[in-house]
Amino acid sequence: MQILVFFVILTLFSLGSMANVTCENANECPSYIAQLQINAAVCTSFLVKNDLIATNLHCLPEELRKTGALCKNKVHFVFPASSKHPAEKFDCESIKFVSEPLNSGSFNVDLAVIKMDKATDREYLKFSQDGFKAKQKITIYKIDPTKTGGTLRKSICEPKPNSIYNPYFTSDFSPIIDLAPCESKGGNSGSPLISEDGYVRGILHSIANAPFFMVKDLSIAETSEMKLSFGTNLSCVNLDLFNYPRRNYSACDVSINPENQRRLENILRQKAFDEAAKALDQKMKTIGTKYKAVEIILFDWEVSQKKPLPEDQKKSVIARFLFSPKCVAFASAPLGAFRRTINGASSSFEIKIPYYKMVSSVNEDLIYHIDLKEEERKVKITSLVQDWLVAKKLKLKMDLISNEGKVESFDLEIPECTQR
Repeated sequence: MQILVFFVILTLFSLGSMANVTCENANECPSYIAQLQINAAVCTSFLVKNDLIATNLHCLPEELRKTGALCKNKVHFVFPASSKHPAEKFDCESIKFVSEPLNSGSFNVDLAVIKMDKATDREYLKFSQDGFKAKQKITIYKIDPTKTGGTLRKSICEPKPNSIYNPYFTSDFSPIIDLAPCESKGGNSGSPLISEDGYVRGILHSIANAPFFMVKDLSIAETSEMKLSFGTNLSCVNLDLFNYPRRNYSACDVSINPENQRRLENILRQKAFDEAAKALDQKMKTIGTKYKAVEIILFDWEVSQKKPLPEDQKKSVIARFLFSPKCVAFASAPLGAFRRTINGASSSFEIKIPYYKMVSSVNEDLIYHIDLKEEERKVKITSLVQDWLVAKKLKLKMDLISNEGKVESFDLEIPECTQR
């Protein structure tokens, strides 16, 4: 998988002094959302006090990314008209708060709070540091830029923890969260991530470096595009400006870099593989009851991994497994079963045995998963009768016959089973 690169989503536009911001739906037009305008760049912002407004730190130019920086006539906020308020434009006074990144030079924790030049009686939002849970409904109000200003729209998304596309999001309090299905575009940076209780739990800051696909079954290439957006979790931001301490969550200490991403992805993949291997082990215990051919009891069986086929990568088959004889019951196998296999100087019989493919997929929660696909394959086993009579090891030729009639041959030498 590609290393995850976050692309910030501010946009450059040429806006006049009378930029027009409107609401797509008059009934979904909260009065606390404004378009932030800095020269030719635009972002989304939201009120957090009567005279304070929050956005992404990356929306500010370099010289303003510090507490106390003066911003008069450099930053403006344009509010659309709502049922309670007319359209308004406010100027910037100073930068009151900037978040500290988890890693030097990174905007992975991305919040700035700005003081406006005057207070407003518009309602404002409050922060929560309670984090994000799977299946939560998160409302996002964001302003899509237009040639003359912007349009405020509402969307509802869900957090997707433990996603293979964001292995950093492993708990409610991880610093970077992802949401889906959740499309974002330039100018949406700084949008509040609002939980059902009405509190802001995070702030939208980026999209990913590539489109992702929800893969229901890679073996049949059934895919549908999945839009993802990413945001800062306020659980990992020191909000001392509002008397919120930075919580001492261990999840906030994650290192955001390519090496750690690969490590975390490998953990997710190994977990999926371990679960599939456990399921395969359970399947192995059923061979004696599900496959009742008399010849099966001549052997104890084991699961062996086969070499991948050339077409496996295209079908996301990561492993193939075959049941094969582990040892032979020279002494304890029923004589009648042995007699059925004798044909002149050789012993030969055909049976059906289970054959498994592990197919990688991504489920609706964007979690990496390995499906265990079971098939029946015909197997022909041939050996010399003399080996059965005098040998302590049995040489076998095992022909695996595919559903299309192709034959793969294996030579095995197996010992006598010590116990039954």
